[in-house]
Amino acid sequence: MAREYDAVSWLHHPEDLLAPFAASLILASVLWLWMWGTLKVAGVRMRRPTRHAKRFLTGYWLTAPLAWLYAVPVESFWDELTALKFNLTALSIVSLWRVFLFGRIVAVLYRVPLVFATTAILVPCVIVAFVALMHQTLQIVSIMGGVRLSETESLLVGFTGRATTILFWFFWPVAVLLIVNTTLLRGKVFACRPHPSGARLPSTVWAIPAIAIIVLGVAAIRFQPPLIEAAAIDQALIRENYPEAFRRLKLHDPAYFPAHWDPVPTGSKTAARKPKIGKLVEAIAEEEHPAWVVDLLTEDSDLVLLREYSAHFYPSSDSGSETGRLWVSDTRREDFLRDLRALRSLPLSDPVLSARLAEIEAAALKEQEQEQERETQP
Repeated sequence: MAREYDAVSWLHHPEDLLAPFAASLILASVLWLWMWGTLKVAGVRMRRPTRHAKRFLTGYWLTAPLAWLYAVPVESFWDELTALKFNLTALSIVSLWRVFLFGRIVAVLYRVPLVFATTAILVPCVIVAFVALMHQTLQIVSIMGGVRLSETESLLVGFTGRATTILFWFFWPVAVLLIVNTTLLRGKVFACRPHPSGARLPSTVWAIPAIAIIVLGVAAIRFQPPLIEAAAIDQALIRENYPEAFRRLKLHDPAYFPAHWDPVPTGSKTAARKPKIGKLVEAIAEEEHPAWVVDLLTEDSDLVLLREYSAHFYPSSDSGSETGRLWVSDTRREDFLRDLRALRSLPLSDPVLSARLAEIEAAALKEQEQEQERETQP
């Protein structure tokens, strides 16, 4: 709830509430199996492992409230780039905080030295984080060849690159330290005994999650209606039901919608590639719309167009030529130019976008002329 109440429509994407729970359950199970094996190697005798697994999972989930730092609705009062920087910083702080706090929990639960418990938890966590960051990096790199990255994408690329490098070099000393501590513990006799089953938490402790749910529920009442409307418009656009999408847009003021909402198709996300940019542009041109509607639906449309046609564009500042360079498949060049010209014919109020589209068109025409010259040469 803390992560998604101001970011995702729960009505259209209820799985977003369950996915983190499922992911944490899987990760906790992996950590438990790893910890069980590590403790056995270290010579720790574990009685009634099922009960220990329950307490391990309880301790793991009791670190989750640290992630409530994400509940701060920074996207509502900061620009997208600043909000992303805040979230990445929060991610780094919360990740380190939870790992080291959980190391302390494991040390208390199994009566082992804190250094051993912390390194035992760090090793699998570093591996999981490294794999996740590599996957994120590959996703971005797969779409960035010759295509201008947005500021947020550039920031993500830099963050994931630095974090991946740090994790790679951090893993080796931690692994060595774990091996050393495990070796030192062998030969000592440890017996892990669960706490008495009759121990109960005071009923007042339940006030903490209750208050959190109430606060987040009130916050959701404020943020969810615009998110639900935005998701409904996205679905209408994906179904190519443009009249319905335009109708819903015009029912509200531009300030009603989420500040960083990009209707599909969008250049900042790789998953939402529908509808085709050409069909959307044709639908926009069929009737007159408020300027903000046109601007909203065509934001980053140059990125959308390039990625839709798998085209590679190198601006004049990068290519060293006056018009820039463009590569697009010969069989798709005519369709690319058609959609590009239709996009340029719209009443775009963003001069930067208009200039980028003009430069792309000039590069496309130059590439077409060069291709025709090559065909006429003997």
